[in-house]
Amino acid sequence: MTIDRKSKMAKSIAKVQLKIDDRFSAAKDAVKNHPNGILNKPDDITEHQINVQETVISIPISKIIDNPFNARQIYDEDVVRQRAASMVTHGQQEPAKVVICDDKPGYYYLMDGHYRKRALLAAGKTEIKCLVKFVSNMLDLYKLSYLLNEERSPQSSLDNALAWKNLVDGKLVKTDDDIAELIGTSKATVSKTLALLSLPDVVLQKMQEKPSLFGTTIAYEIVLIHKTQSTDKETLNLVQKVIDEGISRRELQAIRQKLELNPKRKQRDISRQHKIIIDGQEQGRLKEWDNGRVQLDVILDDTKLRHDLLEDLKNRFNIGKLSN
Repeated sequence: MTIDRKSKMAKSIAKVQLKIDDRFSAAKDAVKNHPNGILNKPDDITEHQINVQETVISIPISKIIDNPFNARQIYDEDVVRQRAASMVTHGQQEPAKVVICDDKPGYYYLMDGHYRKRALLAAGKTEIKCLVKFVSNMLDLYKLSYLLNEERSPQSSLDNALAWKNLVDGKLVKTDDDIAELIGTSKATVSKTLALLSLPDVVLQKMQEKPSLFGTTIAYEIVLIHKTQSTDKETLNLVQKVIDEGISRRELQAIRQKLELNPKRKQRDISRQHKIIIDGQEQGRLKEWDNGRVQLDVILDDTKLRHDLLEDLKNRFNIGKLSN
C-alpha cells in the first residue's frame, strides 16, 4: 500500500511536470537565442523565458530563499565542510532546483540543493547554478523535495517531524491522515513521528547531532520512556547513550518496560504565593516555585508606580526600552 501511494504521488507529479513542459516548449527557441541575457539577468526571468528541463542559470545566492516546506530540516556540518572542499576543487557539478517567488520578484525558493547552497557559502562562493522549475502550489515544494530526498538520502524521523509541523502550521495540511496520504505511509507512523516534538528542546537538540540514529521506532521508545522519567536530564543521558553506544530499540523497550513496572514518582514543585496589597486592597500576587520559576501578576492603576516598577525590572534584567 505504501509503495503504491508513493508511486501514485510520483506519477501525479510527473503528469503536472509534463503539462508544464508542454506549456513552455514554445519558449525553447527564444531561450536558445538569448542565453546571455538569461544568464546575466536572473532577476528578470519569467516563466515565459525558460524551458524547465534544459535551462541552467547562475543566480546570486543572496537571491535564494530556503524552501519553507523543505522535507529536510537538519544538516550535518561535517557533510557541509566536505562538500565545500569538493566545490573548491571541482566546482558545482549538479545544478540546484529553484522556483520563482511570486510574492518576492527577483527571488527564488530553493526546492532542491540545500546542502549545495550551504557548501557553496562555506567555500566562499556567491552564485549557485540552478534549474528553474514551476509548481502549481506551495505543497508541491514539500512533495518534490520529499521524493528527491527519498531517491538519494532520506531525511530522518526528526526531519519529518519538523517538516510536517511546518505543513500543519502553514495550513497546507490539517490532519495526520492528510500527511499519511501525502507521502504514502500509515497514520500511526505519522503520529509516532510527530510525538517526537513533545520531547524537551534540550533533548531534541542532542538528537539533531546524529539524527540518522533515531529512526521512528527508536525515537518513539524515547518518547515513551520520557513520560515515565522524573527529569529531562535522564532522558538526555539516554539519548547520549544511543549516540555513544548505539543501543537498540529492543534495549530501549526493556528500559521502558522496567520503568513502567517500577515508575518513579515525579517530584512535585512546591509553590508559594505572596499577596500584593496596595492601599489596603489586594492588587495582585507574586508566585514562586522550587524549580526557580517566578511569576508576577499585578494591576497598577497608578501610572507612575507602574512605570517605576517596569523600569526597575528592565534595569535588573538588562531589558531595553519597550519600544525596542
